Amino acid sequence: MRISYLKLVNFKSYKNQIFEFPPSREDKNLILVGGLNGFGKTSFLEALYLGLYGAQALHYLGRAGFNLDKKKENYSKFLNRAFCGIADTDSMSITIEFVDDDNDGYRITRTWHFDNNRHWDGDTNDIRVFSVQSGVCRRPVNPDEWDNVLANDFLPANLAPFFFFDGEEIKELAAESMVKQVKVGIETFLGVVELYQLQKRLREYGLNRNKNVSKENKDTVERLDKELKIIVKRISENETKENELHERQKTIEREIQRVQDRMITLGGTDGSIASIKSLTEDINTYRNLIDTTRKELSELLCKKLALHLMASTTVHSFFEQARREQATRQWRRKCAALEAQREKFLTSFMAMDAYTPPLDETQKGQMRKAVCTAWEGMFFPMPPDCAEKCLHDYLGDEQLGRVSQLYEKTRVGRREIFAKRDELSSHERQLQSLNMQLAKLEGLDSSGKLVEELKADMEKYTALRDTCMKEQTIVENQLIDDRAALPQKRAEYEKAYSLYIQNAPMHMLLDRAKRLENFIVKKLIPGLYPVKKKQLQEELTRVFRVLSHKHHVERITLDDNATAHLWGKDGKELDFDKSAGESQIFATALILALSNLSGLKVPMVVDTPLGRLDSLHREKMLQFWTETDRQVILLSQDEEIDREQFEQLKPFILKSYLLTHTDMGKGIGLTVAREGYF
Repeated sequence: MRISYLKLVNFKSYKNQIFEFPPSREDKNLILVGGLNGFGKTSFLEALYLGLYGAQALHYLGRAGFNLDKKKENYSKFLNRAFCGIADTDSMSITIEFVDDDNDGYRITRTWHFDNNRHWDGDTNDIRVFSVQSGVCRRPVNPDEWDNVLANDFLPANLAPFFFFDGEEIKELAAESMVKQVKVGIETFLGVVELYQLQKRLREYGLNRNKNVSKENKDTVERLDKELKIIVKRISENETKENELHERQKTIEREIQRVQDRMITLGGTDGSIASIKSLTEDINTYRNLIDTTRKELSELLCKKLALHLMASTTVHSFFEQARREQATRQWRRKCAALEAQREKFLTSFMAMDAYTPPLDETQKGQMRKAVCTAWEGMFFPMPPDCAEKCLHDYLGDEQLGRVSQLYEKTRVGRREIFAKRDELSSHERQLQSLNMQLAKLEGLDSSGKLVEELKADMEKYTALRDTCMKEQTIVENQLIDDRAALPQKRAEYEKAYSLYIQNAPMHMLLDRAKRLENFIVKKLIPGLYPVKKKQLQEELTRVFRVLSHKHHVERITLDDNATAHLWGKDGKELDFDKSAGESQIFATALILALSNLSGLKVPMVVDTPLGRLDSLHREKMLQFWTETDRQVILLSQDEEIDREQFEQLKPFILKSYLLTHTDMGKGIGLTVAREGYF
């Protein structure tokens, strides 16, 4: 994209001025606008900002090196001061056209109207936008879409200071806060500014909507959500631990097998190998049986016996009540099913007119009452196996049925417990006998030392296995409890959350807004800096080395805080005070590097491009401007680009304007631009 047309009407010292800029051709890309100080060069750049960005212009002019804060100007004061002192109409306007290589683009005209006291009347809607096709204005465009046009087809406002800037004053920003400028650049080109604005809007949205939220419902949901997450997390951790314990047990079993193999080898060829192998296998078998039996006995005592420790009359009474309530519910359902049939029967029966003599109303009433009494006699009195009063209405039919089944399943007698106890004692006696037999075989080792070592290893690994199995039992029991509690806790949460959503539908949106805000602040923004940092370092080093006549800077790096570090060829960091010219070179290199990385092919407009640079730096800077493939508009005074330098640049210059200024008296001047140069 390039700027093809600029018209200023009653803007500052320009009464009616048109600038036209031809497209680049061959190696020509420069446009020079020459003028002495105070002749309107800065006004040219201000007009670009004001015409393109309207009320946003003042903020971004400040970032481009124009210190408007000292004047304490707002938009209204700036417009009043910008209105031409010799204007013969009550309006001021700026027209800007930008097009691509095919001369397709847009033209915008902003017009501001002033009253008799030369004060802007506050009308901000006088904007006209047209699409341009093949260099000709075509259809109008909705002014409300202008910001989108700039963002998609030209240059958004927040990026403008990296393309339209004061070349001399920009060094003040570098001297003032190099880190800040680098961070602003990175944040701007990565869209972080928009992310911060989005974060702010999300926070404001949450605060405004949260005022109408029920605190009690919200606290309940948060509490249940926290409890649910604790259970889920504990299940996950215990499942992982369970797998680890299984793997550990396998390792221990392998070690036990290794010790057993050594004990078998110890038997030599005297015929005792089979005995040792058999004994060790039997010992392990009985140890496993003992563990299993103990677990079964523990289950009998902990889960089934507990119910029988209560008074038998109490337990029997409870389950009998449950059984009777089941019968009551069945009887009630039967009554309810036949109730509808009673009314149908009565209607049909009473409609019969086969009595002689006919029944009067009193007789009909008695007949109806007799039929109803007979009908109710079919159901009353209540069957003897029904409960007189239902005490457990809080239980559903299925739950009430499981109560009776539970009573049958949990019945345990003294014989069953004694039998399991005797089984455990039998296993323990058998294990003791096997251990005694194994001890008799220890004499196979002449010194007894090896047998003792193997025996110690076996005891150690057996103890480790026992410990591992106990831990597994604890973990498994916890998993059983948590898996049983999880559905109920999840149901409680879903019920509370459903009520929460019904009472405050905005909760879901608030929750999403909060998660999005946290994602932007904690993950997205911190993760964006490394994306461009390496490319920016390389481009900044390249541009700085092109612009600077000192070649002792080998590379420039940026740390995580965006602080710039200059490194010499010996690999050591350079630490030196930069002159005003060097500060301008660094600041310009930074801006050019950032603009190059942006990928935007839009013009560069630089006021006072050479500033206080020495002759060598000027040559390098001008050479850089001529080698870029974008349109470059330089606003220069006679001491920056003099006649000699103008002749050197002539092969690259598309067009040049010279600003002349006429003093009209009372501090009012008139600027006219004509083709040519100093």
